[in-house]
Amino acid sequence: MEQTPIDKLPLLDETSSELYDLVLRLHPDGITYTLSRTRDQEIVGCDRVFFVPTNEGVGYTTRLSDLIYAYSFLPLPYHSVRIAYDASAFVLVPPGMPIRESEEEWLSMALPIAVSPQDIGYTKTYSIASECPTLLAAWERDAFAFLRRTYPYAEIVPYVVPTLQEGLSRSRVIEERVVALLVSPLALNILVLDRGQIRFANRFALIGGSDPEAVTHEILYYLGSVWQQMGEEALAREELLLYHTTSQEMADKVAAALDKFLKPLGHTLHSSSYSPF
Repeated sequence: MEQTPIDKLPLLDETSSELYDLVLRLHPDGITYTLSRTRDQEIVGCDRVFFVPTNEGVGYTTRLSDLIYAYSFLPLPYHSVRIAYDASAFVLVPPGMPIRESEEEWLSMALPIAVSPQDIGYTKTYSIASECPTLLAAWERDAFAFLRRTYPYAEIVPYVVPTLQEGLSRSRVIEERVVALLVSPLALNILVLDRGQIRFANRFALIGGSDPEAVTHEILYYLGSVWQQMGEEALAREELLLYHTTSQEMADKVAAALDKFLKPLGHTLHSSSYSPF
């Protein structure tokens, strides 16, 4: 998506902002905003902005608050606001199982990224689709509280939720298994969807950072482990989808690197794109 310099944005105030929709994608080092007209959904502004370097020990919420209020148009009351964040952990809870007051117990199963009670912070459940498990996500409590104060009516969801929903929809259409690889700067989510059912969903820590080759090797390691775990099912026909939470450019670079290794194994990456939201 083409970036728009801030000086090219329409002049907005608390009245005119209600004619626009705002989407915020949160990253470890900043945010990407997308501003569009409500009546025709034409995008009038899109850019990625970064946190200002600060002293060591300054928390994520403080940096996020400073960044949002540094741009006067961001905290305005828009017609709608949607915010995507990278959950620190998530777990799928089977239909009918009680979740309330048992969040810590459920999230303790979120391996291999183990979550201690001190790290759980804010938790929220999300409905994925009918007859599917409920997704329980954890994130920073202070960051969520700040966003809820700033945007009282915003829809705030983890990236993995729309990715699961899109993958499930795709698996119903093609009637084959879909493997969605959701990559963020800090983690890889591997989601296996088969004819409208979630067969596998887990989150793995990444250390490759912004190096596409390093990230690719980590993805292949974890993907191989998942295929091995699923046994003979790994031989079934499947469609591989790659999503990146940060940028289309990074998605394309990782996709190109992945293809070099997947094609000799008989696998083809069907598409690479910005994470759905």
